Amino acid sequence: MVETILITGSSNGIGEAIAKVFADNHYDIIIHGRNKADLERVYNDISCKGVKCYAINGDLREDQTLNNLYNIAKEKDISILFNNAGALCPAVAFDKLDNKDLEDVVRVNFLVPIKLSKMIYPLFLDKSYGSIINMNSIIGMEVKMSKPVFSGARWGLRGFTESLRLEAKEKGIRVIGIYPTRVKTKPEFEYGMDPNETAIKIYEAYKNNMDDLILDGRPEQYRPKK
Repeated sequence: MVETILITGSSNGIGEAIAKVFADNHYDIIIHGRNKADLERVYNDISCKGVKCYAINGDLREDQTLNNLYNIAKEKDISILFNNAGALCPAVAFDKLDNKDLEDVVRVNFLVPIKLSKMIYPLFLDKSYGSIINMNSIIGMEVKMSKPVFSGARWGLRGFTESLRLEAKEKGIRVIGIYPTRVKTKPEFEYGMDPNETAIKIYEAYKNNMDDLILDGRPEQYRPKK
């Protein structure tokens, strides 16, 4: 039986790479993104791999987008929810952070994964099977200067992931946390892990029944001093 995975924020970057790796391993894919052109490009790439692909366009900050994702998740009987989408926090001092940016960082990095998980979790309960994968960040394990709000959202997501895991495990449902350092998804990044190699490691962690995966690809000079 072919399984289906829903991946938020999968029209570019690491989400796109993850979608393609799962497609290469014969999963049907539900992709999501805000940019219609990027979404169509990824849809065409995945459809050529011999699996079914479905695309949902929309902003995760809007309830209608979450409802659309829930509806297709139910219709296609997904077995994996991958909360990948995230919002970057401007690297500015806390007192200079715009309130809208603050709210977006908390909403997209913390509230959205929880809300979407809450919507889809009952679908997994009904069949005593399924997985929720939360893309976090190494900042969910470490604190970093000039990112107090981002750190707070990521530490909160880590707490949610680990707590829900305790409850879900008894129901036959897996909850997995992914904690990578920078992935080189933009040419201007000075360093970063290769998106495709990172996606493969994430897929392997899922297949090997790991609860958490920490991926630290930082050069030595960027690692915390011991």
